[in-house]
Amino acid sequence: MKKVTLSILALCLSAVTAAAGDVSGKGPNGGRIGDAGAYHVEFVSKGNEASAFVYDHENKPVNAEKLGGSVTFLVEGDTVTAPLVPKGGNRLDGVLPKALPDTGRVVVTVQAPDGKQNQARFRLK
Repeated sequence: MKKVTLSILALCLSAVTAAAGDVSGKGPNGGRIGDAGAYHVEFVSKGNEASAFVYDHENKPVNAEKLGGSVTFLVEGDTVTAPLVPKGGNRLDGVLPKALPDTGRVVVTVQAPDGKQNQARFRLK
């Protein structure tokens, strides 16, 4: 009975982690990695600059040349959005109109060449 209870608890904890969008902690660029449907996305920001590094589900870089998207921040009830454009390799970059605080929520949207949008959600500190 104890093994069954522990198995159920472990399953519930893994479901909570998946629901939060966190795939594997820190990525190779120092950002957090989240699940975005067809992709994994590593989110990195500094000041008013935001970057999204796109990977497949095996965490191998995906060429971002034909991808696009946006990054949206929700900070203290204020929403700030910026487009993401290819910057080389698996990187999409965007510049926001103001510097971002260390706390808040972030939604990174990656748009595939066929127009399908995939989103990763992050909670900053």
